[in-house]
Amino acid sequence: MMEYFATYQLISKINANNLEISHEKLLKSFRSKDLLVQGFLKFENEEFQEYVKNNNLFLYIESILLNLTLQEEEINFIRKFILSKLKSDYFDIRMITLGLCDKFMRFLPNPEEFLVKIINEFKNQEVINWAIQRLGECKTETAKEFLLQFEKTDIIPQPNQIMGFYQDFVVLSLSNFDDQETQDFLINLLEEEWHGVSFLNSIIMAFSQILKRDCLTEESFERIFGIFENPNVKEDID
Repeated sequence: MMEYFATYQLISKINANNLEISHEKLLKSFRSKDLLVQGFLKFENEEFQEYVKNNNLFLYIESILLNLTLQEEEINFIRKFILSKLKSDYFDIRMITLGLCDKFMRFLPNPEEFLVKIINEFKNQEVINWAIQRLGECKTETAKEFLLQFEKTDIIPQPNQIMGFYQDFVVLSLSNFDDQETQDFLINLLEEEWHGVSFLNSIIMAFSQILKRDCLTEESFERIFGIFENPNVKEDID
């Protein structure tokens, strides 16, 4: 309730051009950030809106992403900004930008194209992992086929970063699909990883998600049961 009244008061002062502090100090105030984001769409002071756009693009974009719709020009502007900031040398900036990406995705007519571009053209591990995860959430045939064929060897891991390997994210992303082709792919991985255990936990988690939706096929169940019943069969064949 207090935040609502504080936002309303800030909107009134900005629209009346009656702020007690400068625009610069307001933008630098950590306490004002959420109020500015929530109230931005109600600001009628075009001079202030332009000042925010010119001096804090992160705040400006976060604010306009609260719109129900965006013009094509705005979408292209945000897309270009996001892609540039995801290339930043600074981990924190890339993570903040990924937060904007989550809010931006709903405005894209073809989010799969945007995500595939990120996966193919970027090299930082956390950026790739985010895009892989979101691609699976699209639940389209295009997304599935890309994930089934995905291979990337030039990802740059960050020092002391606990993000998981991209293979884990591919496997977990594929758990969004319920078709036999995907389940066969995951079962084949399960057989291969049974003794290596490099990302076995992720495979098991993927099947847990499929089971929660009651979508595991009888054929898949029998194959998995066979692996658990005879865990050394592949080793014996080798």
